[in-house]
Amino acid sequence: MRTVVVTIDVEPDYPPILGDSRIGVEEALPRIFYLLRSEGIPANVFLLADLCNFYPSLAKEIVDKGFHLGNHGLRHRLLCIEEMPTQWREVRESSRMLEETSGRTMSTFRAPNFSVDGDTLMCLERANYHIDSSVLPGRKLRRGLLGHAYDFTGAPTSPYHASVAGAKKHGASPVLEIPVTENPLARQTPIGGGFLNTYGSDKAMEAVRLAEGAVVVLVFHPWEFVNLSEKHPKLPSWTRAGCRDNFQALSEFLGKLKADGCKFSTLEEIAESYQKIHAEKTSTAL
Repeated sequence: MRTVVVTIDVEPDYPPILGDSRIGVEEALPRIFYLLRSEGIPANVFLLADLCNFYPSLAKEIVDKGFHLGNHGLRHRLLCIEEMPTQWREVRESSRMLEETSGRTMSTFRAPNFSVDGDTLMCLERANYHIDSSVLPGRKLRRGLLGHAYDFTGAPTSPYHASVAGAKKHGASPVLEIPVTENPLARQTPIGGGFLNTYGSDKAMEAVRLAEGAVVVLVFHPWEFVNLSEKHPKLPSWTRAGCRDNFQALSEFLGKLKADGCKFSTLEEIAESYQKIHAEKTSTAL
């Protein structure tokens, strides 16, 4: 039986290409929430803090609907290319905004575009975060002619404590890394809305069954469920299939996950189970 965690990154449409376009937040996000609640499926929702300036009640609404609110950073820009003082300001300010608007303490984080590094982990530790879910094993992101902004080749596929010397390595950070699942049918990408819309629910199920790791962490974006290319015709051709109003496919996929015997969980539950198993192993060793 596979354990599946549904995560949603709430951010402007196709960042940073479309600037402040927020069609997905306004049109698709309420429908995603309705579908998940109707199916009784929990979710971790990572909210970009800057959106609190446009939707002051959104963070509290996420909490009130029973979802687990997490921090997706302040603005949708790469953290790992910034010096540590800048990263700290981003983590601190985004935490403050989300906590003030939701009434909850932030403890779970996902960096924009998976851009975590050792400095990010140190900032999260300083801010009392317990969980990070930013590493996407196998993913590389080039940064012009300067090489890679990050390279997660060889990163663990199951939860681990990372090293502040490199987020893809085992280490002593108290922040538990729960990796995003790499799509075995589309390497360097997550199993999410773009793949589901393009290839259908059967192919998405195949990806889940073939995925590595004990836990399958899915990633959805609200902007993947609007007809983005109709509203922005100059976008790349893949958005015609990957970003569209296709809630039927999402409903089918969730139904097939249930029929396949998958257990739906949250990052918090995965962390609790990890800590319990780790404590038992330590006790046995002593």
